[in-house]
Amino acid sequence: MASRLWPSAGTMTATLALVAGLLVAAVLTVTSRFQLADGGSGVLLMTVPVPAVIVLLVAVVSASVTGSFRSGLMAGFSALVASFIALAAMLALEGLTWMEHRGVFMLDGDPPRGPVDPADVAVNLFTTGMWIGHVVVWVPGVILGAAIGAWIGARKAQPGEVRPLTT
Repeated sequence: MASRLWPSAGTMTATLALVAGLLVAAVLTVTSRFQLADGGSGVLLMTVPVPAVIVLLVAVVSASVTGSFRSGLMAGFSALVASFIALAAMLALEGLTWMEHRGVFMLDGDPPRGPVDPADVAVNLFTTGMWIGHVVVWVPGVILGAAIGAWIGARKAQPGEVRPLTT
């Protein structure tokens, strides 16, 4: 029995999703601190494209390793969910710092229209509707990444090797 070079698809999906979420949280924290120190206008220009690229790469890696479009979609959407949870959590935590130091919301740098409490800061992503824009950009990244990864996986197959359609 040959040893497996790669982990099972489920293990890889969970690992890649966890890494994606941690990466989004780390990049958002660094961006937030730089923007806060420099008087920047919020982190919106980071929160849309960077996680989209991360979930695209997760889908490419998973689909190319397994040779399965479905595996790429599963890993990509798992990474999307993990990234979105990390984004919402970091916006809530770092947003409090932004409101305390600069009196603005972290995502877009806009001042509040009235008095705000920590709950208002935590749900700013949802009350402004900006979550829709994030998802609209991130979902095509997952689909394209899975398609590109499956294409790469099919090209890596040895002549005569049959790759599984699903994992």
